[in-house]
Amino acid sequence: MSEDAQGEKEYLAVTDQKPVSAYVISGEVQLKASGRLVLMARGRSINQAVDVANMIVQRSEGSAEISGVRIASDRLPDGKYISRMEITIERKGRPGTGHPLDAPPDEKADKKI
Repeated sequence: MSEDAQGEKEYLAVTDQKPVSAYVISGEVQLKASGRLVLMARGRSINQAVDVANMIVQRSEGSAEISGVRIASDRLPDGKYISRMEITIERKGRPGTGHPLDAPPDEKADKKI
């Protein structure tokens, strides 16, 4: 995991070493803490990362969405290439989006959600 400029962890490397549920729980915690999560996977772990992303979004009951997907290939030292994918998930209503949940606490009572 790496840290963003504010010191919050937002990257989660998905491998085939743990069950999907372990990554889902970890991802939900990170998403709740920072509002943004980037799942990273390479090779055979890409399928698992897609499953994790879909489960996190479904379990959020509409409060999170997949905001981006990046694909690339990395060259290994032996000259072979391996696919890499990054899936970005963001909470809806992050600061600066104009969503009623972004308003300061005293203004939230006046706005309908």
